[in-house]
Amino acid sequence: MTQELSYNPQYDPNRYPLFDFMRTFEGESVRLWMCDHIEVPVLVAGAYFFLIIYVPDRFMKNREPFQLKNFNRVWNLTLALYSLVGAFYTVPMMYMNLFSKNYQAVLPDGSGRTEIRHGGLFNTLCDWNPTEYYDGPVGFFVSAFILSKIPEMIDTILIILQKKQLIFLHWYHHITVMLYCWHAYTRRISGGIVYAAMNYFVHSIMYSYYLMCTLGLRKYVRPFAPLITFLQIAQMVAGTFFEVACLYYLYRPENKGHAYDRSVGCDTDPTNARLGMMMYMTYYYMFCKLFKRSYIDKKSVSREGQALEAKKQK
Repeated sequence: MTQELSYNPQYDPNRYPLFDFMRTFEGESVRLWMCDHIEVPVLVAGAYFFLIIYVPDRFMKNREPFQLKNFNRVWNLTLALYSLVGAFYTVPMMYMNLFSKNYQAVLPDGSGRTEIRHGGLFNTLCDWNPTEYYDGPVGFFVSAFILSKIPEMIDTILIILQKKQLIFLHWYHHITVMLYCWHAYTRRISGGIVYAAMNYFVHSIMYSYYLMCTLGLRKYVRPFAPLITFLQIAQMVAGTFFEVACLYYLYRPENKGHAYDRSVGCDTDPTNARLGMMMYMTYYYMFCKLFKRSYIDKKSVSREGQALEAKKQK
């Protein structure tokens, strides 16, 4: 019996490898390396805490801020382009997984062969499929997303060396994302395609905004700043929803759901789902506070100042 398809395979990102080596990329080799080197995120976390605690108060205390405008421009341009390419590969796969009942996916082995797969929320979060999440071009950008959380910490180094304000949300976000992503990849989290796609999409906009600011165009792009923070909040809401859904599928009493390519139950890591839910909820709270402080409270203060000035002129 022929199954009705709800997604055109021509738009499968695995059809369009950026480089030839991506055709045969296997994420399992990356996962095994990460499992064998669990000391890496621990050492990175230790060095990161040393950076944020020691360097501002000791190394930079009596020094002038470093002038890093050109480096900032190159850095933001690099991350903007990288995130845009990552979104090109992961967002279509996320769409196929979440919103297609049945879809024809291209196998990432370079053979051109396809197979019928089944989408939906449950299968996206609970059905482990390495040919979508770990292998081929899409798998490469999922693994790149995981490992990029370490070099992205250069953002913090730039803030400290330029003696700008380092807020709690900034370094808390960097350290927890890095640790969570490392754990998720080693545990073969199916829903990782969703988190990678959301992050790539938001970062492509965010770092493009930062790039425009470093190019002296801040006054032109400043009106878009609230939108970026809103997108970040929306990402946290969506992330919390997906983690709660994972926990529901894992612990519902009847547990009758099943993915098409497995036996029964939700094939995901419960510890990672619990950690992810707590992480996203704290992000949501802090990003909402940031939005209120940066845009709502400042507008209120500005309006009060304008009212007082008007009274003085009278």
